[in-house]
Amino acid sequence: MNVTTDHSQEGETRFHIDIDNDRSMVVIVTIEGIIMDVFGRAEHMAEGSELPTATEDDHLGTAGMMFDEWAEWVEDTSRWNLPDTDCRHCGQRIHLQGVYVDGTGGDVCCADKFTENNENGSHQP
Repeated sequence: MNVTTDHSQEGETRFHIDIDNDRSMVVIVTIEGIIMDVFGRAEHMAEGSELPTATEDDHLGTAGMMFDEWAEWVEDTSRWNLPDTDCRHCGQRIHLQGVYVDGTGGDVCCADKFTENNENGSHQP
């Protein structure tokens, strides 16, 4: 993967990213938000030719939001899609469901550091 950065436009930074399968992405960070454009390589036929003569970037799609919209999207969606991990205190496998819970659905960590102080701790990634 190759990433280049362009600061030539005042008030924005552009990241040009080469992705697998002949795709590329341009991420534009402005003072207001983030815009992502995805491009793919496609062969085009020259007029009167039976063989493809060139490849060009085809615009495949755009996603963009203001920073407050991105923050709301992250809060609403990403916490439910985080992968399982291990609790850093007790080592049990945990998953985020509003709070981190173990395989029994419990959110209380019984690591030695908490039981020494006679208090309940919470699972943490």
